[in-house]
Amino acid sequence: MTSSENTDTRLQPDAERTIGDPETLKVFFDPMRARIIRTLAHDPCTVHDIAETLNVPFTRLYYHMNMLEKHGIIRVVETRNLSGAVEEKYYQVTARIFTVDRALLTMRKDDGDDTAKDETGLIQRVEQALISTQRDLRHSVQRGLVDLTVTPPHTHALVSTCGALPLSPQRALEFQRRLLALCDEFAQDVTSAGTRHYAVALTVYPTTKTDEDRPAPII
Repeated sequence: MTSSENTDTRLQPDAERTIGDPETLKVFFDPMRARIIRTLAHDPCTVHDIAETLNVPFTRLYYHMNMLEKHGIIRVVETRNLSGAVEEKYYQVTARIFTVDRALLTMRKDDGDDTAKDETGLIQRVEQALISTQRDLRHSVQRGLVDLTVTPPHTHALVSTCGALPLSPQRALEFQRRLLALCDEFAQDVTSAGTRHYAVALTVYPTTKTDEDRPAPII
């Protein structure tokens, strides 16, 4: 596609895509690639656009872009011809939401040591995602996107809570369904005037915490 064509005909991200192999999972959870994915979550961008947004040299991004494209996480949605034979590619994510195949979370091998490595690798990838969120939050505070002096609901507030909810299995399922439905509902709203990106990090899992560890007040 060239710039002369109607941009409405560009490929649009799928509603959801499942990551089904360990290599793609590893690529997805790399901190730098996670930042690139967030940058491409809405509008298509060139490598230079991404470099400017992330404040990194554009030459540092090519390897990461190639890995993301190779594993189907991003794709070229538009190509514009510049002077001579130079082409400018615009990239976007292939899906609005990425989920992980449950089989990857329960990988088992015959060798006990290999199993331990699989489990350790999965935990490391989750930790990478959390570390990436931490860095992104710090960056947003430094740039003034997050105002720590205001409380939610507010467009510049930080919403944060941590603890344990006492739920029956049925209520836990309902809680998960409603969270996922809410995320899906708002992820589809990409045409509203004044749209901007808001980072969302969710973890819901059974825990050994007790009722005394109920979630702290949201700040």
